Amino acid sequence: MQKGFTLIELLVVVLIIGILSAVALPQYESAMERSRSTEALTNGRTLVDSMNRALTERPNESPNHKGALDVKIGGGSWNENGTLYTTTNFTYDISTGEYVLITRDLGDGEYYKLYMYNSDGGDKLECTHAGEDGEKMCKTMQAQGFEMVNNSGPEEGD
Repeated sequence: MQKGFTLIELLVVVLIIGILSAVALPQYESAMERSRSTEALTNGRTLVDSMNRALTERPNESPNHKGALDVKIGGGSWNENGTLYTTTNFTYDISTGEYVLITRDLGDGEYYKLYMYNSDGGDKLECTHAGEDGEKMCKTMQAQGFEMVNNSGPEEGD
């Protein structure tokens, strides 16, 4: 009697592993993107809260640069003007003073953008997107209170 596996048995095992991997990988990538979005929500809420405090203390001054805010967040860097904060995964734009625009580039032209308005903007939460993966993330963000809006974002001049 010979010991070992036949070629057919090995091929069946490899096929089963391949099928399981094909099912698990998209779920893993989706779970990773959802966990990355936690960074966006945490930093975005921190920036919006700081903008609200700045508006309370200085109602005639727009909190549209890092000098107007009373927080320091880690993991990234501010641009020269102090209006864009960039981490590995997201870009946070506070240049309007009315909302924090959080952008996540998913590659291949796909993205999602989160708009977190301060109290002057009505404390709204909005999500715009491009592509199928961006749309999935906006749908995921609805559970966090974000409204999916048209892909143009806030109207110019708002």
